Amino acid sequence: MVSSKDFLLVFAVLGDTECVGAGQLAGRRQGCVNPADVEKAARIGLDAVQLSNHGSRQLDHMLSPMDVLQESRQRVVGSIEIYVDSGIRRGSDILKALALGADAGSIGRAYLYGLVAAGSPGVGRIIEILADELRRTMTLVGVSSISELKARGGEILRDIRHSGEIVETTASGNTH
Repeated sequence: MVSSKDFLLVFAVLGDTECVGAGQLAGRRQGCVNPADVEKAARIGLDAVQLSNHGSRQLDHMLSPMDVLQESRQRVVGSIEIYVDSGIRRGSDILKALALGADAGSIGRAYLYGLVAAGSPGVGRIIEILADELRRTMTLVGVSSISELKARGGEILRDIRHSGEIVETTASGNTH
């Protein structure tokens, strides 16, 4: 199972004071949506990149960070941390981001909803809900730790995608 320590190591709430616009702050580049940019950031020695399409507010048809995450991770292996700044709404989104190679993710909207609804306790409750959803999703896909999830990420996502396929066998024994 996921311990709260594992969860806190994986999950980061990155506020606006840490990343303002697309730029460099403390060795981190925010606003990347191109794996080549992630590779360049690693080459020039940055510590981390934050994949973001800024909620697709600028170009509504651009790729999401989840679309470029796996290729970005493959290009830089473990030489740089990758954070995801869009698309985290549920625990299953956290699982997907981790399986694709993210080191952390932002929960901008979710924590704001909790904050508006109930102040600081609301933010705490949102994090509890996301942690519970992540644990449940990990159980459903058959992993017991974040390290196992990250090690088997691509395999797990392929299994999930193919689990819904119906394989038909014809009378001749051929499948399609």
